[in-house]
Amino acid sequence: MEIDIAKLKRMQMLHVTFVLIDLRSPAQFSEGHLSNAFNIPHGEFLKKLPTTVPKKDTPIVVYDEDGDKASDLIVAAEALGYLNIVNLEGGFRAAKN
Repeated sequence: MEIDIAKLKRMQMLHVTFVLIDLRSPAQFSEGHLSNAFNIPHGEFLKKLPTTVPKKDTPIVVYDEDGDKASDLIVAAEALGYLNIVNLEGGFRAAKN
């Protein structure tokens, strides 16, 4: 499932509680990221997700550079029992524009 940047901004404006996870490398994250995002690189996501977001019903929004690499991680996270995880359509590139 995906959400667009407009919906993400509405969620932030309305102070909806959710966890925002940047799946890019630490170098990319340090060059710029969305406000309040945690950095968990793609390759470490499934290992670090349970400690970063222990409650499996917590809303989670993930993003990568262009929005096309997160779908496999979402499916894997759902297999671990996470109930409310979505991808930011277009990724960081869309959010910057």
